[in-house]
Amino acid sequence: MEIINEFYDLLEELDDNQWDRKLNSKWTIKDCVAHLVGWEREAVKRLREEWETGEKPWFLIDEDFDEFNKKSVEEFKGYNSKDLIKEWKYWQKKLDEEIKKIGERNLKAEPEMFGWVFDETGDSHYLYHLKQIKKVLKR
Repeated sequence: MEIINEFYDLLEELDDNQWDRKLNSKWTIKDCVAHLVGWEREAVKRLREEWETGEKPWFLIDEDFDEFNKKSVEEFKGYNSKDLIKEWKYWQKKLDEEIKKIGERNLKAEPEMFGWVFDETGDSHYLYHLKQIKKVLKR
């Protein structure tokens, strides 16, 4: 959770020009955040389903995320930076609520199935993008 709060704090300080800075040949900082919002929402949807059915979510089976990412970036293109952060916080809150309903202890007792929920691995998705953005902002 600390990483996400650090992420929010950094993003809230950026001006519009910084949000438009390129991270790579495809994405701006704004696009990257839109992608994270899409994943946060997908995690909420899939967590309950995985808990109830025992079936892994599609993103643990199929590692081709390009189409999903494109849709997320496109969906949130019209959002300004403040609304995009607000949307991300909304879905993070929903994920936290879902985790509480199921029980954090229950989820952590099955790391093979639910380890993705907490993004605490060495290859943290949030940390990867946070570092990427910080690097671009230093240029």
